[in-house]
Amino acid sequence: MDLGGEKVTFVRSERATAATPARPVRHPVFGCMKGTVTIPEGTDLTAPADPGWADLVEEV
Repeated sequence: MDLGGEKVTFVRSERATAATPARPVRHPVFGCMKGTVTIPEGTDLTAPADPGWADLVEEV
């Protein structure tokens, strides 16, 4: 780049090769239990497991 002469020169370089995307390395056990748990329809996963638990904690 010549600032005094206000001139910019572009030079070709060797063609770059495209990088191959790297796959994340996962442990061989990853996903081994897929499909083994089934949640019945209508189950509320946000409901407390034991609704009386709060009362038991207050007693102790």
